[in-house]
Amino acid sequence: MSRSVLALTIALIFTAGAALAAPSGVDILAVGTGSAAPGASTNVSVSVRDISGSPLGSDAGAGKRIQGIAFKITYSPASSVQSIAFARGGVLTSLTPLYEQTVPSTGAIAYIASFAEATNPIPFVLDSSNDLIGTLQVTLSASAPGGSTVTLTIDPATATFSNQAGTTGETVAQNTLSVSNGIVTVTGGSIAAPTGLVATAASTTQVNLTWNAVGGADHYEIWRKANGGAFVQQAGAPTANFFFDGALQANTTYLYYVKAATTGGAAISDPSNIDYATTMFFTDDPLGSGTTIKATHIDELRTAVNAFRAAAGQGPFTFTDPSLPGVTIKGTHVQQVRDELNNARTLLGFGLVTYIDPTLNGSTTLKTSHVQQVREAVK
Repeated sequence: MSRSVLALTIALIFTAGAALAAPSGVDILAVGTGSAAPGASTNVSVSVRDISGSPLGSDAGAGKRIQGIAFKITYSPASSVQSIAFARGGVLTSLTPLYEQTVPSTGAIAYIASFAEATNPIPFVLDSSNDLIGTLQVTLSASAPGGSTVTLTIDPATATFSNQAGTTGETVAQNTLSVSNGIVTVTGGSIAAPTGLVATAASTTQVNLTWNAVGGADHYEIWRKANGGAFVQQAGAPTANFFFDGALQANTTYLYYVKAATTGGAAISDPSNIDYATTMFFTDDPLGSGTTIKATHIDELRTAVNAFRAAAGQGPFTFTDPSLPGVTIKGTHVQQVRDELNNARTLLGFGLVTYIDPTLNGSTTLKTSHVQQVREAVK
């Protein structure tokens, strides 16, 4: 290794803490921006602006030109980047370095190089727009969420400009060098919608939700409606594929859907399927084949069906024989709740229930399965 290269290397390591008077100008090391789809690559500029009045530069005199450059760039989230590389370019393209090394590491890439001032002066244009010194080639992971960003951050502790001899340096700590960071935008702006949403009443005041996880989702949005209202986003942003919705009203049918989202809401999916749950529980559930059908069983079905009607924006239905105690339970009582449930399901966009023994009348012998099927359809 030449003496000048050794001096530069030592300077790059130790000059960050040196005390220098603040100059009238501060040179700039900048990373640009880029964009690519998941799995694709983009080139991002790395550039230098030589500002007059700084310790190093084309106006500083012989032996004080910017001839050594070192930096480390970190990228985050690292999971969104498949690979990253740096290639010298721009004003450095045709130069022959005294020393040059690119060092990739987990979540970062570093570059260090020096050039002989006498034979390979770096042709920075004083006080001009940024002069390109190279490009970062960033290849995104196939799983990088569309609409998200990857930050490219210059580590201020390692960013250093030096003369060839390494006797004069510029660093962020000295306030003689400033840095400007960059980003890569992941194009696409879309994320898959969750599937398989299931809503289950856990109590008369809580509904539990589960759904299939979505790759690339940072969190999920929970949307709920009841009593004929509009869907409203609920508080909280679960990161896992489940949610416990509490403090609900008893004997109420709630409808839900879920959306997947990326960091900061950069991309939000279409809604999942809609599912429902009714916050009530039934007596003698499930009904066994030998259970006697009681008035309370029918009254509970009527309450549940009216909860469904309320979800569809309808008022309570007036059923035949409003007071059932002392009344013989007939097939027509069950048929009526069947019909009104299917009417409400139609208004809410759910499919019709295909019932066992489709037509029940006053002479039908009721089975526990007739009641149980309606129960399952409203849960």
